[in-house]
Amino acid sequence: TIDQPFTLGNSGFREGPATMDIGSYAFFASTITNLTLPTRNWSEGSSNTFLINIKDYAFYGSKLYLMALPKLTSEGGAYLTFGKYCFAFTDLPYVQFEGTSTTAPKLHLPEGIFRGCTNLEHLSFDKNSVETIGDYAFNGTKLAKWYFKDQATSLKSIGKYAFAPTLSQKSTNNFSGEQFNIDEFSVLETIGEGAFAFCNIDKALSFYMQSNSNSTLIKKIEPYSFAGNKFKTATLTLGIEEIGSGAFIDNHILEKIVIPSTTQKITWLDKTISGATGNYYGGCHGNQNLNQIIVNNDRYGTNLTNYL
Repeated sequence: TIDQPFTLGNSGFREGPATMDIGSYAFFASTITNLTLPTRNWSEGSSNTFLINIKDYAFYGSKLYLMALPKLTSEGGAYLTFGKYCFAFTDLPYVQFEGTSTTAPKLHLPEGIFRGCTNLEHLSFDKNSVETIGDYAFNGTKLAKWYFKDQATSLKSIGKYAFAPTLSQKSTNNFSGEQFNIDEFSVLETIGEGAFAFCNIDKALSFYMQSNSNSTLIKKIEPYSFAGNKFKTATLTLGIEEIGSGAFIDNHILEKIVIPSTTQKITWLDKTISGATGNYYGGCHGNQNLNQIIVNNDRYGTNLTNYL
């Protein structure tokens, strides 16, 4: 048992560069609830920089509820790096990344960093500070808002099932309204399998188009990536070459899909093997209102409503 709150002090660091490692599994399943990380005074350009590495599974399954990440300023603070699943299945309701930094130019949120944090509802970031969001990073959280809207010129990749809810949460995740939008994300290259499954997105889905090529950087719509949402139209931009199985399945609101001339392959969902990956969310209910598929400006009626 760890007495609360738990503070990692500022003492013990000599002159020159310093590093603190919070090792893998260091506080695994512990009773720690309140964590304060140390800071160090140093002037910008000096050699007294300070690095804190929070390694894989460091606080996994602990009772961690409050956490203060040190702010990085020209006079001091600390650089931070995060390992996979380091805060997974904790009780954190809110995490503030504003003013923090990593040794890389941008913030990388690794695989499973907040997976299963069922209290997590709120995040904050500096504008255009996040470059990658790993697999399962926010899977099973209570996020009810798209907190990445100000990352449009930095975010390059979103991992598989990054924002998907669990089976029991399927009806609660809510990225609805105008606040969800990825059509301004100019450097986004990858959206992983199931990344936004059952997030209740209701804004028309479209993707950023590069001005020099009139195409998106995204090459493939991965399987189940937008399954179980609530948008009426999906406009796929030039540059998209492949649509994975079940990419838009179980969207009962979907009426129209626009497929560009660059699309070379569509993998229809085979109902006899649906769910075989272990990640899909239940029976296939199709897209009952889908009535138009527009391919390279040619319009088709469809009876393929159970396979997208």
